[in-house]
Amino acid sequence: MRSRQSMRLANYDYTHSGVYFITICTYRFADLFGRIVDGKMLLNELGPLVAEEWQSTAAVRPSVEVDLYVVMPNHIHGLLHISNDKSGKIPELSRKMRANSLGSIIAQFKSKVTKRSRNRANPQRTPIWKRNYYDPLCVTSNR
Repeated sequence: MRSRQSMRLANYDYTHSGVYFITICTYRFADLFGRIVDGKMLLNELGPLVAEEWQSTAAVRPSVEVDLYVVMPNHIHGLLHISNDKSGKIPELSRKMRANSLGSIIAQFKSKVTKRSRNRANPQRTPIWKRNYYDPLCVTSNR
């Protein structure tokens, strides 16, 4: 059996304060959030739900600011500014994910969209998200 390689930077602490550019894709790159017509994104019923949950990330987590983002037919791009206070100890959630880390923020976002979609836009409970997310670079960091 082939083991998966991590998409994360080795030895990088994703709880570090900084601005992260994130791309989160749909399962099998399905066009779940809308379509592009004449160069404009037209959101369907699920698209606004994704936008609402992305925006609410800052309300749920005081250490996070949501910056620019765009919902596309099969993915979302967004900038997240994480400003964790490094003076305190960050609790462990599991062996791989820590509270207020980029991974825990994305996991919560994906979970909330999935749960809310079951009630409105996705009654068949088909998968919405690919397993991971892509962070091509840390835009800035206060290390």
